Amino acid sequence: MNSKVEGPEGFRLVRSLFRTVVTLAAASALVATGLTLATSTSASAVQSSGSPSHTAFSGDSPATQIAQASLTLTSISGTAGTGLTLTSSGGSGTGAVTYGVTSTGTAGCVITGATLNATSAGTCTVTVTKAGDATYFPTSSPATTVTFAPAVLKSQAPLTLTSISGTAGTGLTLTSSGGSGTGAVTYGVTNTGTASCWIVGSKLNATRAGTCTVTVTKAGDATYQVAISAATTVTFVAAPLKVQATLVLTSRSGKVGTALTLTSRGGSGYGAVTYAVTSTGTAGCVIYGAKLYAPKAGTCTVTVTKAADATYLLAHSLATTVTIAATLKSQSALVLTSRSGTVGTALTLTSSGGSGYGSVTYAITSTGTAGCWIYSYRLNATRAGTCTVTVTKAADATYQLARSPATTVTFNYPLKVQGALELTSRSGTAGTRLTLTSSGGSGYGAVTYAVTSVGTAGCWLVGNGLNATRAGTCAVVVTKAGDATYQMTHSPVTTVMFAPALRATHVYGVVWVGRTSIVAIVGTGFYGAPKIKSNAPGTSVVVLHDVGNKLVARVSVRPGSPQGWHTFIIILANGHATRVNYFAKVGLTANHVNGVAWVGRTSLVTVVGTGFYSKPTVRSNELGTSAEVIHDYGHALVVRVSVRPGSARGWHVFTIIVANGQACRVKYMVK
Repeated sequence: MNSKVEGPEGFRLVRSLFRTVVTLAAASALVATGLTLATSTSASAVQSSGSPSHTAFSGDSPATQIAQASLTLTSISGTAGTGLTLTSSGGSGTGAVTYGVTSTGTAGCVITGATLNATSAGTCTVTVTKAGDATYFPTSSPATTVTFAPAVLKSQAPLTLTSISGTAGTGLTLTSSGGSGTGAVTYGVTNTGTASCWIVGSKLNATRAGTCTVTVTKAGDATYQVAISAATTVTFVAAPLKVQATLVLTSRSGKVGTALTLTSRGGSGYGAVTYAVTSTGTAGCVIYGAKLYAPKAGTCTVTVTKAADATYLLAHSLATTVTIAATLKSQSALVLTSRSGTVGTALTLTSSGGSGYGSVTYAITSTGTAGCWIYSYRLNATRAGTCTVTVTKAADATYQLARSPATTVTFNYPLKVQGALELTSRSGTAGTRLTLTSSGGSGYGAVTYAVTSVGTAGCWLVGNGLNATRAGTCAVVVTKAGDATYQMTHSPVTTVMFAPALRATHVYGVVWVGRTSIVAIVGTGFYGAPKIKSNAPGTSVVVLHDVGNKLVARVSVRPGSPQGWHTFIIILANGHATRVNYFAKVGLTANHVNGVAWVGRTSLVTVVGTGFYSKPTVRSNELGTSAEVIHDYGHALVVRVSVRPGSARGWHVFTIIVANGQACRVKYMVK
């Protein structure tokens, strides 16, 4: 079974049939029984990988190391906060065992000596390493997962709610006893009950007398679990009810056909507010929800009710009259026109604008630095300075009430009167902004403009630009503010006229190619004999008459111009322009004949003109002469002419007749 192999001096090498080589000392004995090999303590065995292993020796001790047995981490679970003593199994030899964290993981593991600690519940991975010795190589286990469970916490002492009674409407400070540790104490309503409880901060509130249930919670900490008390009944007794503040209906006027949202002020507490019609009156009022409806103008009476709550008694307002007006128009803009005065002289207040016959009143909105007051439509000032005033024009059967903006009125010590102020921009064109200008006045006060009547033109101002909705008139006033020397002054109310906007609508008459025609251009806004251009080259236009809404023009069209739609461009002296389309027709004309007809021969000539179509018929005034159209180019006819022998020489006439019966004539030469 075994073969003997000679080795180094003093040793014998025996190779087994299982390819295991055993090196024996000269004094050792080898015994083989079955598959077991026994050697002396000085022998070392090496597992071959398929070919003999040759081992080097030094003296009497072998130098070859072998792999250790499999190494395994056996301590694979612990509790967070408690050190886990690390243990392992396997390995070979006398090498030292050490441990290392390969991943701190979710547990946040660290090793101190042979103890593994975790900062929180979770996992991490650890490897075991066993050092080599004279016989074995070093070896390490695979990275092994270690699981840490949460630390087991203690139960707290029983927790009890101690604040168990209060008065409805007064916050009850919540208190408790028991519990353990440092966790925060909180409170919660588990059932709002008949008292309708709620918590704000650490106070328990109740809507009304009754009961509700509350629990106390003490949070856990590093030692104790969270603790929750039993749901504890808290009883609230009713507080003596108070009288509410005076309740007043504030929505006292509306319009027919528009729902009036009812509003009120006063009252106390959180009781629900409701409204009721106590008399339908002449307006026939009804309430749906919190909105009042009336089918006609008139009055009715309404009361407000605010329900009782845990603190306040029920309250009613007095029956209040609500006036329902017919739907009214808005007045025109209302403007205070008396804007400057002299200290010591009462300023008669005036205004412009507004509509209808409602009375006009004035009110001071700010006494200002001038210390103003009103007495009998006159504004007085204690000293130089300013104050603000509004104008109000009352409603009537047609118009709503109107109020001007608060307008600044300036008072100076007696000042000089400015020179006459005049509006100089008095005419414009509807649809085009008219820059307002003025002359006169004195000093360096600012110049402003105001529309005192929108008039038939429907005027409005943007800055110092006056605009008109349509042709017509409106009224404008110029104001030049006062300064340290001069009083404020106004121009007279001046009428500004707006002419219709420049527009051309259509052209009466026909324009003929190669002729001069008279046409009328109808529109608005024409003045000053406008210039007219055509987009057709070679066409000239001269205005003969301008009557504001119609231009009579002479149009000359170059021969050969195309038939069809073209455009006139009408340009005013101020540069404004408008356009209108016109149609140019080509008339039947024959201008001349290119070529000569010969007596006794057949010749080709060309008749040049306009309006030819469908090969017209051509006749000659010379007996025995025939003419046939060979080609028709619209503006030229190629004609084959046969002249009888003996015909007269000289000028003769062709008559060209088109299909609709129109005809024209042209001379031709016979030689």
